[in-house]
Amino acid sequence: MPVIFRGLVYLVILSLAFVLNPGRAQNADPAGTPVISATIAARKPVFAGACKACPWGILARVTADALKPYGYDTTICWVCWSNFGPREMADETKPVMPPGAELGTPEYIEPPPDAVPDISATSESNLIDAWNGTGAYARDHKQRRNYRVIAVIRTSTYMLAAASKKSGITNLRQIKDRTRPTWIVGGNDIILGYYGIKIEDLKAKGGGIMPPEGLGPARVSREKRA
Repeated sequence: MPVIFRGLVYLVILSLAFVLNPGRAQNADPAGTPVISATIAARKPVFAGACKACPWGILARVTADALKPYGYDTTICWVCWSNFGPREMADETKPVMPPGAELGTPEYIEPPPDAVPDISATSESNLIDAWNGTGAYARDHKQRRNYRVIAVIRTSTYMLAAASKKSGITNLRQIKDRTRPTWIVGGNDIILGYYGIKIEDLKAKGGGIMPPEGLGPARVSREKRA
């Protein structure tokens, strides 16, 4: 039986950045009259969040619930994760289904809305990269500095790991020297690097990162396979 190292939480986020689109939310036409997006004018803003079990998705839901008493019916993009939300909001483009999204847990996502996001959630580092045109945004060869309002929500970050009793693993440093197949559910490059764990080495020993199995409703998640 493969030995499993299970990363229950592997997001390393120093903060969540809550961003409002400036050019659409409030800009000015040549006559100086404020212009708002059609979705905000209709009291139906679009929030670029992430999956329903992700921090940015939860922030989107909390925002939608907070705006509801004021007459706003917020539409949430459940697939605007990673660097998609800030890019789509700043560029005023409609969200698209990210590559590989169909492999995710079906109940956590929905097709993207047919509207440009007015609000987005992302990480502090992601926002800085979008602002400066670096990191994941470097290939776009431009800076995105048309964000109008930025709110930072500080959060605690936890990393949990569990190994099966049968594996005999008592310290993550033991993984890199194991000769038996070791399968990992989840993962974080910083954590793996710190303990000297290389995916190529795991594969060479018959292990690796455990993938999900199947597609759609019949899909079996990595956690269930473990």
